[in-house]
Amino acid sequence: MKIGTGILALLAILGAFWAGAESARAATLDDLELGELWLGEAWDKASLKERTVVVEFWGYNCPPCRASLPHLSKLQDEYRDRGLVVLGIHSQNVSREDVVALCRQKEVNFSIYGSGKIKGCSFSGVPKVYLINWKGEVCWDGHPASGLDDAVEEALQGAPDWLVGPRAYEKVDREAGKIRRRRSMGSAAKTLRDKAESDDPLEQEEAKELLGRIEAYAERQMKKAQALVEAGRPLEAQKIWKDLARRFRGDEIGDKASEVERNHGRDAGFKKELAAAKILFRMEAVAGRIDPKRRNEDLAHWQKKNMGLLRQVLGMYKSLERRYGDTKVFARAQALAKSLHLS
Repeated sequence: MKIGTGILALLAILGAFWAGAESARAATLDDLELGELWLGEAWDKASLKERTVVVEFWGYNCPPCRASLPHLSKLQDEYRDRGLVVLGIHSQNVSREDVVALCRQKEVNFSIYGSGKIKGCSFSGVPKVYLINWKGEVCWDGHPASGLDDAVEEALQGAPDWLVGPRAYEKVDREAGKIRRRRSMGSAAKTLRDKAESDDPLEQEEAKELLGRIEAYAERQMKKAQALVEAGRPLEAQKIWKDLARRFRGDEIGDKASEVERNHGRDAGFKKELAAAKILFRMEAVAGRIDPKRRNEDLAHWQKKNMGLLRQVLGMYKSLERRYGDTKVFARAQALAKSLHLS
């Protein structure tokens, strides 16, 4: 019996599709490689461990990709406290400034990277999503509008709290419960420090393990805050210090975060960056209301359409240049102004 060439071609395509799906499911968190951060919070493999991660490859010039951005932001909001992390990896040859402007206009609340890959996973078009479960396994892949929500819910149902971990504690279960609920975490940490000195070997061992997990988390957050300071993002650094101080009030973790924030607050250079950042924050808010210029749109027409908002942005930019032109924050303002054809 002869098989037609059309059927053979179809079988070849289906074979390649199934092979690609099998390859994706064999990938793990260790295969994830992130390039330059363009927007949002910086992540690495250590901070993503035991979290559920959505990785979307997308492009500026892809209408379905643009349409998926608000939906992914909604997912991030809805499941943030359960440990979900959404990461966007831009995969087209478009400038960082244009991509960031679009993301601000769409009110994207997750991290955007300028490049990246998952080793062993290949795809022919965007948008393409890979879902990594808390065990670090790629457990689903596909289009963000075709089953992602159900896949995320299923992955999270079987996931332990990312901060407490999968272990069932016997002697420090009460403290673990407080941390899972994100309530009275300072008193929980303080009690764990006492129990870490217990004469009961199991209680001591459990307390040290759980305390070690939350201290490692706090240390990662403190390092992230310092990196944000060095990158000219003082408002985001300040937010991390305040969050740690609030969550761990009454424990040395909270005390340390408060002390670091106070020390930076006394530094003239940091205060200048902070003042500049507050102006840039308002500048970005206005810029986010401007329709991004389409690839073939006439510049003069686009400027006329957005004249009022562009004037507001330009006014704040000139104020930054005049008062804080020597700050790291101003360098970010320059990039934003350039993306809006203002400099």
